[in-house]
Amino acid sequence: MPTYEQIYDTWVSTRLKKQIVVALLKTCYDISNESQDTPNHEKRLRFVEKALNDPHMMALKMSNSVIVNPVVQQGNPTDDDIQFIINSNIDRYAIE
Repeated sequence: MPTYEQIYDTWVSTRLKKQIVVALLKTCYDISNESQDTPNHEKRLRFVEKALNDPHMMALKMSNSVIVNPVVQQGNPTDDDIQFIINSNIDRYAIE
């Protein structure tokens, strides 16, 4: 099990930041193309607008949901790991 210091180092790593930004942008694209019948669609679209306005800031906000994942805490998560976490948590951030 990684120490808190190791988890923190993973959280602030350049690699993880880049993965989160790209996963977020891919998710924004998917949301922009989803059916209007998708639950929470309007809020998700507003989220996309905010995210695309400042993807780095939104990625920083979402990094809290990423770093609590045990796979990420082990270090060197795959792009698929990060994409899954972002996709799974998008509605938690699309609340306004």
